[in-house]
Formats: sequence, structure tokens, C-alpha cells
Amino acid sequence: MVMSRLAVCFSITKCYYLLLSSYLHATREHRYLTLKVNVRSKGPNPEIELTNYMKSIEDIHGGEVHVRRVLDSFSIDGPHGTHCCILYEPTGIDLSDFIHRLEDGALPQVMLRPAVRYILIALDYIHQLGIIHTSIFSFNTYLEP
Repeated sequence: MVMSRLAVCFSITKCYYLLLSSYLHATREHRYLTLKVNVRSKGPNPEIELTNYMKSIEDIHGGEVHVRRVLDSFSIDGPHGTHCCILYEPTGIDLSDFIHRLEDGALPQVMLRPAVRYILIALDYIHQLGIIHTSIFSFNTYLEP
């Protein structure tokens, strides 16, 4: 990934940005990506390490499609140190924001059952890989667009 092929469209939060990318060399297609700029860190980034680990194992489970993975990463030097930047596919709205926009403030059962099912499939997949997710919340569970 070459940083010059990224154009920031707008800021989503203080560390996430929506980007327009043209880094698909052969086709010159444009696509949107999400950029996460991490606070400076001295150690390796666990998100990148976990993605590399998951990529190294063949998925026979099927849960892989429900787990967000790093597409690419790079580092940038800022005035206060080096920052790890991570590129992802854009997600849909997070579950918490979606629920707050509903009239009753709760997921209807017809939506709740599949949501819980997909979360459990993703958890089963990462648990079979020996990975434990310690912070499952509605604000970090995303709906597909």
C-alpha cells in the first residue's frame, strides 16, 4: 500500500477516517476504506498480529466472514512519535447506534436472533483458533451495510 494512493474523505471519529483508495493497481478501481490511526506504541500491534495469525490458518469453519480483519497497515511519524495506521473495509453502523435509532430502543426479535447467531459463529471461530475476545459490546459489533 502506498500512502499517496489514499485520499481522506472525512473523519468518522477522532482516530477513524473514511478513505478513498485507488491502490488496486491492475484495474485502477477506486474503493472506500477505513483508516484507524493508533496512538503511538512501542510494541507490535495486536490487531495486525491476530489478523496475520488468522490468515495463516485455512478457514474450514465459515466464521471467518464475520470477523473484521486488517487489510493493510503502515506507520507514520508524527510530532509525538510513530503511529501505527490500519486499513479496514468500512463497516456498517454499530449495534449500539442502530438500537438507539429504533423507535422502541430495542432490537426486534426478528433481527436479534440472526445478530446473536452471527456473533456466536464469529466467537466460535476465533475460540477454535485459540483467540479470546475480551470486549464484546454493542458499540464494537457492526452491522453489514
